Amino acid sequence: MYHLTATLLHGLLSAVVATSGSYAARESGGAEPGPVIGAAETVRMADAQEDGAAAAESRAASAPVAAQKRARAALLSGVPRADRRAEIREASVAPLSAERAADPDERVRRVGTPVPPGLTAARTKDRRTARAAALEQLAQEWQGLDGPDLIQVLDSLLIDVGTSDETWAAAAAMAGDLRITRLAPRLAAALDIAPTSDIARRVAAARRALHGLYGVWFEGSEEVLPLATLVEGPALATYRAQLLGLEERLLAQLTRLWVHQPDAAVLALVDLSPRVRVAAARSVAASVSSGTLDAAVAADALLAAADAEIDSDALCAQLEALSPLLQVRSADDPRVERGRAIIARGASEAPISVQHCLARLAAALPWQVGGDVPPASTARAAFELTQTALERVAASQPIDADVLIGVLQSQRSLSHSFAEQAVGLEPALSTAILSLFDRPEATREVRLAAASALVDLASVDDLASLVARCDQAQDFAVRFALSGAIAGLVPRIGLATPGARDLLQLLPKLVAAPEEQLRVRALAILDGLTADVTPAQLAELDLDIAYLIDSWPLETGVASRETLERLIRRLGRPQDLESMLQRDTFATAAARGPRQAASVVTVLASSNPGLLLRSARVLANIDDPEQLESALVEALQLGVGIDLDDAPTTGPPAPGTSPGANGAGVEPNSGTDAPGDAGADDGTGASSAEAELLAAQSAEFVGWALQLRALTGTLGSRGRPSGPDGSAPRPVLVPRILDALVRIHVPRAGLSAWERARAAALFAFDAGRAPDVVDRAFVEALDRAPAEDTDASVFGLRAERARFLVEAQRQPEALALYRELFREAGPSELTALGRRGLREYERLARAEPSDGTAAERARILLALVALDSWATLDRARRVEELFELLNAVNDAHVKPYAVRALELTEASGLTDPAQWEGIEGGGQVLEDLGELLSGVANAAEFGGAPPSDGGGAEEAAAPRATDASAPVGEAPVGDPDPAEETPSADDGAAGEGTGADGTGADGTGAGRPTPPGSGS
Repeated sequence: MYHLTATLLHGLLSAVVATSGSYAARESGGAEPGPVIGAAETVRMADAQEDGAAAAESRAASAPVAAQKRARAALLSGVPRADRRAEIREASVAPLSAERAADPDERVRRVGTPVPPGLTAARTKDRRTARAAALEQLAQEWQGLDGPDLIQVLDSLLIDVGTSDETWAAAAAMAGDLRITRLAPRLAAALDIAPTSDIARRVAAARRALHGLYGVWFEGSEEVLPLATLVEGPALATYRAQLLGLEERLLAQLTRLWVHQPDAAVLALVDLSPRVRVAAARSVAASVSSGTLDAAVAADALLAAADAEIDSDALCAQLEALSPLLQVRSADDPRVERGRAIIARGASEAPISVQHCLARLAAALPWQVGGDVPPASTARAAFELTQTALERVAASQPIDADVLIGVLQSQRSLSHSFAEQAVGLEPALSTAILSLFDRPEATREVRLAAASALVDLASVDDLASLVARCDQAQDFAVRFALSGAIAGLVPRIGLATPGARDLLQLLPKLVAAPEEQLRVRALAILDGLTADVTPAQLAELDLDIAYLIDSWPLETGVASRETLERLIRRLGRPQDLESMLQRDTFATAAARGPRQAASVVTVLASSNPGLLLRSARVLANIDDPEQLESALVEALQLGVGIDLDDAPTTGPPAPGTSPGANGAGVEPNSGTDAPGDAGADDGTGASSAEAELLAAQSAEFVGWALQLRALTGTLGSRGRPSGPDGSAPRPVLVPRILDALVRIHVPRAGLSAWERARAAALFAFDAGRAPDVVDRAFVEALDRAPAEDTDASVFGLRAERARFLVEAQRQPEALALYRELFREAGPSELTALGRRGLREYERLARAEPSDGTAAERARILLALVALDSWATLDRARRVEELFELLNAVNDAHVKPYAVRALELTEASGLTDPAQWEGIEGGGQVLEDLGELLSGVANAAEFGGAPPSDGGGAEEAAAPRATDASAPVGEAPVGDPDPAEETPSADDGAAGEGTGADGTGADGTGAGRPTPPGSGS
């Protein structure tokens, strides 16, 4: 390919020389063009081009070429820098003046170093874009006015044999990318460096730079001479573009050819063009994968090519192609041994830009012979291959983050491969990585890569260093990675490990971090560090967990909160809970998670009844309606569970927590009818003051229980849903707590006789006491009922007794009581009965048919559909109950009921065709509704009057009731979640397996006939 390109080059040379020379003359404005050839020389060279060899001799004899040769000889001879500059005359650039000779090497290295090979396509594109922008900026800055001159700086670096290979390569790459043709003699001289020289790799950099200038891969300096005197201009740019385009086409043709002739790809591994060598290496690997090339032949050819390769891109491509070929061989295969030798030499001598490629191959090589586990010495040898590369990359200026990441990833891969065999090698591996944090010029990417690698490569001895660097890190990602390395060491360290105390000092800062991931990591570290700590060790440590307590109520992450609560339970002491209560920290945490807050209290205050009671009061007074039910349960678990007879006095209830202030409708005893006179001994041996205090505390508990019952409808398991696995329903309060309320706190509470009797009846009913006991409790409570039922509490108790009578299989008595309640009920009382009570009443009325049953059912169903909660039911339930209502009204044929039914139907919106668009069977539902409504309309016009004993008729025609009007402190009798209602054997309409109000056992309406298309 090289020879074909060179032949084409000669065909273009005349026009390039002529056009470029005239362009240079125009640009110089008639001034001496320096090293650029003049017009006369251009004509002479154009004429000489006609006879080929003569032209070559003429160009070789030109004065600029002579100067180039002297420069090249100086470059290779080791002459001191000042003397070499004196040797350079017209073919060189004027040297830097003393005042502008400040060392710009670092800037050249940072900007000019080519993008390393072996990166992802996206990363390569990003870096090339960034490098191009940096080159343009540097070229604009270094114009030679009051600062460095770019060409002078690059010339100085290229001529100096003391310039490092990395800096020389960066300078050469800049010359090629910025099209500085005046530096071509310097670059051409490097082509003649002997392959055995210590700076032989400069040949590859020079060849790439000259390719950037002229579009040709030159083998020696003599080939450059015909073009070395040209300057950059439109003509040269045009023909260079043509040559580069031709190269692309030829390379594509070769790639297609190699698919069918893989042996040709093997031969191309030694082509002059590094781009051809890169493509050939990839083609060889593809041919082996497809089975068209023998793997052994390919491996030998690639190993030979890599052994002699001086171009970074080509070497990386060859190493990548070798990786799958060597990976499948035995660890003692000669080819694998040869690969290790190439890696070892490359780690010491190859450019920094390929160290990650060498490390990847080292990680991919086989190390296990047969089925034997590799010994520790093998692990050490494997790590040494990458350790040299790591140390070189870490010591380079500047550090290439991508190369470093590649090397570190290879080391991490080796650490996973060797696992136990690598234990003990970590200090040697981590030293170089930790040193990166001490480099002020280390970028964020470098620090992040180092921190990530330490997750696998850190040792216990590094704990103190890791803690210090994590404390100093400002970047979240770096700090998070370092905390991951610390977390990886936690199973191997204890509180006595050097650095553990420093770690405990660091954790409060991490727990207070704004990033949840870092907080979770910090808490996990503390959790692991203290998991096996004994109480004696904790006492010796005397840990201050104030930061955990302060973070607990503020933590938003679920995982963080769970770990915080576990740590507070493990590390906390009663005085910590006291601190939380004094600072309202516990109140804030309890409002977010009552159950978790109670679990903390249970541990920290298990032997301190006073703290338990104070915590319970905080829970009982949570303002959040969504958390109130759970908070009341936990408050009762904490408070009622205390043996108050043996507990010290804990002071009166906090302001706002008295039984009369918690919304439970329980008033403190102010008369003489309460059990246990405030000034008397209660039989427990307590003083009058203590007895009064205990009575007030019991009244608190009873008030909380009644408030909880108002939310749940029961304190037991009656009406509660079954478990997910079909297990028995869980009670609201565990039996032990409910039994203590019935046995201890209701009798002892400082309540009026009516309130005590009412609470005793309700709690006995919920606790599942014997029916005769519960019945007597209800009768006794109703006997003590006040004459004025100002808060509907008496009505609510009678409704509860009706429910009890149903459960006791005393249906006639229950029906009579429901009829009595319904006749007396106003809108608020109907709401107190709720869906459940009305459904029970309707079933009982349907089970005992009589002449007035149709009208009675119509009245009940009107009240049911008028409930505000009816609108929240799903479409299927509402459609079914509306059908049920319209059928009942048609059967009753009572004018007021029909008029009210039409109003409720219109308000439901279910007759609007738009509600049924796209719903299967919607048209049939509308048709059936129309038929029913025609009959109801007839009843509304020609129906009769309500029955003379039709109590509740006025209520049925009243405006929609509002469920929120249920009496405070009393259960909304019969309006829990429909899924929680109790099945009834005599529910003829519900069918088998349905709930008490006609719902399915799962509360979805399954098992009940529904009108066509009523599903939502």
